[in-house]
Amino acid sequence: MRTELSNRTNALATNALASSIMLVCRERNSAAKAVTRREFVNALKTELPPKLHHMQAGCIAPVDLAQAAIGSGMVVFTIAACISFCSLIFAYRAILLL
Repeated sequence: MRTELSNRTNALATNALASSIMLVCRERNSAAKAVTRREFVNALKTELPPKLHHMQAGCIAPVDLAQAAIGSGMVVFTIAACISFCSLIFAYRAILLL
């Protein structure tokens, strides 16, 4: 689904949506193990910085970096079968706070 089309009626002569969020779903690995909150946060701290530097070196606008980082954080989140004492909302907040 494209939401950036300039020929939409409400997009003519107005500020239109310039970007979209794309969700890619994949089946979780059946061998995935449960991790603790600490292991999850440590994995985020290890894996996110290089990905963020790569995005900053590319054409991601600074204002869009937090939104773009969600995908990289979700990669870490989905590797585990579950995160002990952690809900999806906490994981989302942890990704944005790093």
